[in-house]
Amino acid sequence: MATNPEQRAGGISIHAVDIAGGVPAAGLGVRLWLLGDERVQVAAGTCSESGLLRHPVAEGAGVERGMYEVEFDGQPYMSRPQINEGSGSIQNLYPYEARLRGR
Repeated sequence: MATNPEQRAGGISIHAVDIAGGVPAAGLGVRLWLLGDERVQVAAGTCSESGLLRHPVAEGAGVERGMYEVEFDGQPYMSRPQINEGSGSIQNLYPYEARLRGR
């Protein structure tokens, strides 16, 4: 991970919303990966009551230019009694990729 301030690309803020209920996805598990020659986990945790992943990557800690993938761990979240209404199978991981470019 980059520790030199000149190599920092800025923070990565991850927010999740439960669109079915129109509320923040509090408790949703999230993992952030830096993609390159190797796939390196940069952050992991669960979303707060506001749907925000509270992690130092939001301030730029461990963030460098490159391609990132965010995984939202859907099955445990969607299997909670207040969410699951027996609507069928639930996909476990929901990946999303984004690239941080240099200036």
